[in-house]
Amino acid sequence: MTVEVVLCGSFGRAACFILGSHRLVDHRLVKRTVDRSNRRETTISLTAKGRALVDRVTVVRRAEIRQIVDRIPEDLRAPAVTALVSLIDAAGEPSQVA
Repeated sequence: MTVEVVLCGSFGRAACFILGSHRLVDHRLVKRTVDRSNRRETTISLTAKGRALVDRVTVVRRAEIRQIVDRIPEDLRAPAVTALVSLIDAAGEPSQVA
């Protein structure tokens, strides 16, 4: 068992997030900015490299979802797409129905 697994198991999601964010910073996918007026607050934002990775993954994920939707029987496809779009909207992700 790794140290990370033990820490995540002991300290929960906050520890997992902190450990994960360190890796993302190390790979230059995100950057951390400490709030000057409140040093306890840190903003984590995507770098250009991180945004490019998210964009590539999104393209692949949407193509896979399209393939799945194409396998849904035609008479059920429209209601399924409506449900998927509702899920995407609820998650706050920009919808891009093709």
